[in-house]
Amino acid sequence: MARHVRAELVRIGRGPAGAPLRWGYTAVSEVLIAGANAVARLRKRPSRKVTDLTVIAKTFERPANARRMVSTLRRVFDGPVIVADDSRHPQSFDDPGISVVVLPFDTGVAAGRNAALAEVSTEFVMSVDDDFVFTPELDLNRVVDYLRRNPEVDIVGGRVVNLPLWQSPDYSTAPLFAYRGEPVRPADTVIDGLPVLYKVPQFFVARTDRIRLVRWDGRLKRVDHNDFFTRAYGTLLTVFDRQFTCLHAQPKFNATYQAFRRDVAADLSYLGQKWM
Repeated sequence: MARHVRAELVRIGRGPAGAPLRWGYTAVSEVLIAGANAVARLRKRPSRKVTDLTVIAKTFERPANARRMVSTLRRVFDGPVIVADDSRHPQSFDDPGISVVVLPFDTGVAAGRNAALAEVSTEFVMSVDDDFVFTPELDLNRVVDYLRRNPEVDIVGGRVVNLPLWQSPDYSTAPLFAYRGEPVRPADTVIDGLPVLYKVPQFFVARTDRIRLVRWDGRLKRVDHNDFFTRAYGTLLTVFDRQFTCLHAQPKFNATYQAFRRDVAADLSYLGQKWM
């Protein structure tokens, strides 16, 4: 029911009479982001200097979102950033620390993530989406230090707060397509204070060499996330850190982007054959 209501609101918002809804959605999200930033500024700000870490992102037809993601990231991280862009008009950034991997139009999210990952030369990599917003208290050194202390852990996933409802998906019960073989460690095992999960959001810090063992399936243009963690099951060990948080400001009313985003029939058909 809730999903149907959300879909109907998005449909109305994209129409000619949807301007008030679009304005309200954007305004509430911006107020929440401003509030989160204000609270974060009251806390001690962590160092922006993080060694041996590269951030990778895949972007497509959302230049404003990608620019904001990078702008907020730079408040907490001064290291290398690699953006894979398969938009009609790939963007550039006035920042020598940001590299753009330009791909053919609509190459797809999985191939884009792989292209960015191939350019990483650091021990650790953080994978993010282009519509994330980072607040000033994000402490990437703490996450990297956790991985250094716990060499058996491959991925530390964080919490993604969806705006404007301020909701976070519960990945503790999120199913995979299949469970083949045995997990590296059972779910809910606690390692140095963090629980093992089989899947976390597309917001994580990982060992570069370990996720290259799995990578993303380049045949998937839109629906890549569950497939990645299904294939990682039994190979990679993932934990979840609730204090490792970002905001998710999805542009629900970007008609150009959404037309491609909803085109998932080929992906679903392929996944059905792959995991049936």
